[in-house]
Amino acid sequence: ATYNSLSRLEKENMIFGFVDPNPTPENDDEATTTALGWTLRNLVAYLSLRLKLGGKDVTFLSYRPPFLRRIDGSETATVNEISENFTNDFEDVGDEYGSDDDDGGIGQSLLVDIKIPLAEDYQWSSPSVSPTNCYKCVGWELNKNNKPGPRSIDLRPLVSPSHLARQANDLNLRLMKWRALPSLDVEKLSQLKVLLLGAGTLGCGVARTLLGWGVRQITFVDSGRVSYSNPVRQSLFGIDDCMDGGKYKAVAAA
Repeated sequence: ATYNSLSRLEKENMIFGFVDPNPTPENDDEATTTALGWTLRNLVAYLSLRLKLGGKDVTFLSYRPPFLRRIDGSETATVNEISENFTNDFEDVGDEYGSDDDDGGIGQSLLVDIKIPLAEDYQWSSPSVSPTNCYKCVGWELNKNNKPGPRSIDLRPLVSPSHLARQANDLNLRLMKWRALPSLDVEKLSQLKVLLLGAGTLGCGVARTLLGWGVRQITFVDSGRVSYSNPVRQSLFGIDDCMDGGKYKAVAAA
C-alpha cells in the first residue's frame, strides 16, 4: 500500500523509519546527547516535496539496534535541529521488549517528532526566501529544472557479461600500453569502424584479433550460412548456429 491509500488514522499513527549511520553512545552519560544521521535530512525533504506533508508533525524512527530510546521534548524539533546534538532527556523504552540483551534488536534506536518544513522553504535559490530559513538536502544536487533532487545511476552494465568482458579486454590493453607500447592510442582504436568482407575462417580470425585490440564496431558482409563443418575452423560460430539450415554468417558473427 502507498501512503496516499492509507486512512486518516493510519496516517496519523504512521512512523517513518531510516537506518541511522551515527554511532550509538557507549554509556548512559553520552546517551543524553546525540546527533541524528544525515540521511534524515533527505527523508524529511522527501516527505515535504513528494508527499506534501509540509507543516505537519511527523514521528521518525532512527534505527540503531539493539536499544530503543524515545526523545521527549517540550517542543517539536525543527528540521534545522536534526543534525545538531539533542540535549533532551531520553526515555529508555527498550525494557518493554525484554532485557537489554534481548530486546528484539531495537533498544538503541530513537523516536523523535519533527515538524516538516513547507515545500517552498526548499527553494533557496528564490530571492523571496531568507537564507536563514533555507533547508538543504544532503547529497542532492540541483537538477535540470533547477530543483534539488536525487540522481540515479544505472548499475546494470556492471553485471552484464558483455560489459565485464569488454572491461577485462580494456584492462589488457592498458597493461600492454604500460609495459610494451606507451604510444598505443587505446581510445582511438575503440572508435574505429571496420568493414570485413567475408566471415569465413580468415574473417573470423581477423575479427577476433580486432576485438582483442579494442575495436568494437565491426560490420560483416557475407551471404553464406553456417554449416556443421564451420565451427571447428571458424571460432565465431557454434553448433547452435548450424541448426535449421544454419544462420547467416554475418548475423551469427555479429
